[in-house]
Amino acid sequence: MHADNHPVPIDRFLNPFRDFAANKLAGAGLLLAATAVALVWANSPLAASYHALFEMPVNISAGPLEIKKPLLHWINDGLMGFFFFVVGLEISVSCSRGTSVPHAWRPSPSPAPSAACSSPRSSTSR
Repeated sequence: MHADNHPVPIDRFLNPFRDFAANKLAGAGLLLAATAVALVWANSPLAASYHALFEMPVNISAGPLEIKKPLLHWINDGLMGFFFFVVGLEISVSCSRGTSVPHAWRPSPSPAPSAACSSPRSSTSR
């Protein structure tokens, strides 16, 4: 909206997306739906097109430099790297704020590691 409370035309287009993104379960539902579609597609008679999609070459070039890899490579290396970077940031923030796990749920130290180190090794080699 503008300062004079008149809606901007783009708001009519963007407001449904903003409402969707504000819902915490929207992303989970979208991921679940995409997983179901992928499973059905990969196990249907159209499976060859599903696999061909991931073998499609994707190029990035800057002047004489070029990287040409299949889409599956970009997903595995690029997007998964980004995903784990974001997860690491989330863990870092939650640990620094102390909001990672409520105190009552934190496990107490287990005596198992020290017991394993102090017990005699079983010799199975002959």
